[in-house]
Amino acid sequence: MAVVGACASGKTTLVDMLRERGIRAFSLAQEHSSAPSLYLRSAPDYVVYLDVSYEEIRRRRKINWGPERLQTQKMRLRRSMEDADLVICTDGVEPSRVCDLVMDYLEEEGEVIIETDVGQPQRRCGDHCLPGAR
Repeated sequence: MAVVGACASGKTTLVDMLRERGIRAFSLAQEHSSAPSLYLRSAPDYVVYLDVSYEEIRRRRKINWGPERLQTQKMRLRRSMEDADLVICTDGVEPSRVCDLVMDYLEEEGEVIIETDVGQPQRRCGDHCLPGAR
C-alpha cells in the first residue's frame, strides 16, 4: 500500500500504524517529485491519499513556508489523488481514526478481516473519500 499526500498530512504516522497491524505500507515523497506517476513504480495494491489544509499543517508543525508551497505540492499530487483507492482529509482527525478508516476499507475489500467498532467507511465525495474527511 502506497501512502501519498502533502507534507505533514500524516503519511509517516499512518504507515507506522499500518505496519504495526501487519500491513505492508510505505510512503512516498510524491509531493516533491515532478514525475506525476512516481507512486506507481512500486506497483502498490492500493494507494491512499491523505489530504490536509494549510491551517492544519501550521497547527501540526512550525513551518517556514506559505500556502503557495502546499498548492504546488497538491498540483504535483493531483494524479495520485485522482487514482487513489482512498482519499482521507486528515484535518482534525486523530491518527488512530485515519488508520481505522484504512483498515475498514481493506476489510470491505476483503483484504483484512478484523473486528472493529468503527462504522463502515463511506465512499468519497467522488468515490474514495471517507468521513473524517470531506
